This record gives sequence, C-alpha cells and structure tokens, in this order.
Amino acid sequence: MQFNQKCVWMLGEILIQNGWVTWDQLEQALTVQKENNRILGEILIENRFVNRPTLYRALAAQYEMAFVELSHFIPQPQAIKMVPKRIAYEYRIMPLVHRDETLLVAISAPNAVWPEHAIVWHPNVSQIRTVLCCPEDIATTLEHYYGPEGAAAA
Repeated sequence: MQFNQKCVWMLGEILIQNGWVTWDQLEQALTVQKENNRILGEILIENRFVNRPTLYRALAAQYEMAFVELSHFIPQPQAIKMVPKRIAYEYRIMPLVHRDETLLVAISAPNAVWPEHAIVWHPNVSQIRTVLCCPEDIATTLEHYYGPEGAAAA
C-alpha cells in the first residue's frame, strides 16, 4: 500500500494539539487503558470525549493519510467495478475513484493488510492509494453500492 506506516505523532498528542480532547480527558482515558489494556480510541469514544469521525481524523493524521467522510462522497461506478464484491466485503475496503491508472480505496484500519494483488491485476490499475474512513461508513457504503453481504453480485 502507498502510505507511510510510521507514526510520527502519538494519537493523544494529535487529539490535544487539535483541541479535540483536554489533558484531563486524555489522562482519564490513559488510566483506563493501563488498568484494562483496552484501545485508547474506544475508551475516548465510550466516555464521549470524542466522536468516531474525530477519532478517525486523528488516526489519519497519525498515519499521514487523508480522511474521508463517505457520507459526503459518491464513488465512481468504474472504480467500484474494479474491486470484486467478495474482496470489498472480506477486507472492508471501498473503491472510490479511478484516474490515470490509480485507484483510490477507502480503508478503516491504517495498518490493515489486504490483498492489493487482487486489484492491481486489473489492466487499468497500476497503483493503489488509500484514505481512511470510519468502519461504519465503509459498511454502509459497501451495502449501498454492492448490495447486502453474501447476496449474489448483480
């Protein structure tokens, strides 16, 4: 995948720097994380310190990726045709735009492993770029454009 896997900033730093959480909120969440060995982002959401889109904006910044809210985006039909329904659902990825042999794909985990080779085989795709989206948005968009999971492709 074409994204920087190193984390330049810590998630908490990004959230504080952007004014999305306070030091007190972050300290509370970090205390819970230490005690229960849970994911920081989920603790922040559970305590309503941030909402999911804000958390994913911070994750995108952490991994130096773009963040896209799929509710404000209409995927190109030709991009959708380049990713088989089975692959899209199995790896929870949503193709968005195809231009100049580059396919833009929405993912919900910046460090997820998925089979690029299953898409790059397409004669009109030589490169894949990724953007980060909330998992619920990807699920909703997949169902809207591909139909229900498990149903035969049209």
